[in-house]
Amino acid sequence: MKSENKNTNGEIPNKRTQNTFRKSVEENTIAEEFKVFIGGYAQTVERDHPIDNRAQLERESIAIEQWASEKGYFIENLSDIYFATDYGGAECELYIDTNDTNVIIKDMNPGVYNGYAGILGRLEMHNSFFPETAYTLIGFTKEGNVLNLVLKQSFVKNARNATQQEIFDYLTAMGFKVEDSVTGNYVWKNDDKVTIGDMHTGNALTTEDGTVIIIDPMIEYDGQISLADYLSL
Repeated sequence: MKSENKNTNGEIPNKRTQNTFRKSVEENTIAEEFKVFIGGYAQTVERDHPIDNRAQLERESIAIEQWASEKGYFIENLSDIYFATDYGGAECELYIDTNDTNVIIKDMNPGVYNGYAGILGRLEMHNSFFPETAYTLIGFTKEGNVLNLVLKQSFVKNARNATQQEIFDYLTAMGFKVEDSVTGNYVWKNDDKVTIGDMHTGNALTTEDGTVIIIDPMIEYDGQISLADYLSL
């Protein structure tokens, strides 16, 4: 019998296959409304050419901004509500909700994914694989001519950056295999053609009891069935 890979605290992580699927326990109402408005998820979730992607996002942002404003989901200035930090990266800026220190607020640009349908699919996939750090869409804000997504995520306290070995053990136990490695940012893929990338040690944490928690991976999907059908399995 093949030995089972275990997490660093001795527990076996839930393995994401078509037979086992982890859902976020928190209903994401705005995301569901947004999904209906844009016509559902993209067929696949993939990164696009930056120039083509930017033009598409700017076109889509016009209608989305009007919809978000009418629904009351548009936030003019995040700094009026949340405390801005000096942390973040190319993809998002981080804010603190002073009324709830158990969460972190992310001002996330759609990045290089294939439009808003692609980024929404990416977030839903994150919530399915990693519900302990599930994203909740709470609104939209504007950066230039493109709308950013305002997201809420659980803040992991009393944790350190995970080691590359801890990340390796954790994702291996979930059924992923290393596809490629570029400067230590490993790319992983499973049999369902789900790809998890950007898995450097700053995007995963290890708690005091040894539990590995993935907080900010890049996720793509290029399976045989549509993403909507895959997520419904």
